[in-house]
Amino acid sequence: MAVLMPNTRLGIRTRTGGVEDRHGDTVPGAPAALLGPWPGRTKEADDGTWTLAVDTAAWPISERDIIEDTAGTQWVVRSANLLRNNLDPSVDYVRVQAYLRAAGDTKPPRDPGGLIPGA
Repeated sequence: MAVLMPNTRLGIRTRTGGVEDRHGDTVPGAPAALLGPWPGRTKEADDGTWTLAVDTAAWPISERDIIEDTAGTQWVVRSANLLRNNLDPSVDYVRVQAYLRAAGDTKPPRDPGGLIPGA
């Protein structure tokens, strides 16, 4: 697989398990070791959210997993979709909607455009 026009290298830290807090919200487990990095692409939107193109080797990617580039910038996954091309699988990639990760946190520093319930 090759992300078209990559501008960085991205790895993933998946979150294992999770527990429910006293309000019934699921709190994700600790991030695992970094897998990757692979060629990828990042682009910030006007509202502060980010769209990432991640290599399919990182699949499956779940909400609240952490994507990290080689410079140490981290994003928390909001959603991830595996996009497949029926004619040429070499252009398959994972489209990730994410927000910048605040140091040691899984919530954004602000709610970017009302995308995060309860934030």
